[in-house]
Amino acid sequence: MRCKPSALGGTGLAAVAGALILAASPAAFAQMYGSPATANPPSQQMQMQMQKATAPAEKGATKPLSRVSDPSTTLASATVSDSSGQSVGQVQSVKTSASGKATSVAVSLSAAGATAGAPKVVSIKADDLTYDPSSNSLKASLTTQEINQLPSIQSP
Repeated sequence: MRCKPSALGGTGLAAVAGALILAASPAAFAQMYGSPATANPPSQQMQMQMQKATAPAEKGATKPLSRVSDPSTTLASATVSDSSGQSVGQVQSVKTSASGKATSVAVSLSAAGATAGAPKVVSIKADDLTYDPSSNSLKASLTTQEINQLPSIQSP
């Protein structure tokens, strides 16, 4: 009994059969997507990437004060730290430009920067500060010593 030759020929048919076997094997799956236990189909991978992209800012994600909306209200209760992350005081008030952008922040220094009696209040330029919304804190690009050397301002 003689078979009619196929259009693929013997070698082509063997290649197709081999590809089907490899495509279904766990080794091929692991090679394409990682180990089977931790692999995610592409649709799940895309969902995870989209969730990361739309997730709230992670702790430590700071932004310049020029990008803070309604800075007088947003920053009103923020803490302030120096360039090393050491707390130096609390926001007392925020000066804004006509366009509503923060220009400077009045900071009431904690005991470390204050003299006997009333706490010292200093003005720090907005360009020297970044805001971390997750912790409601400002971080200065200045050291504690540089902040303490700023001139006192009158409390608003």
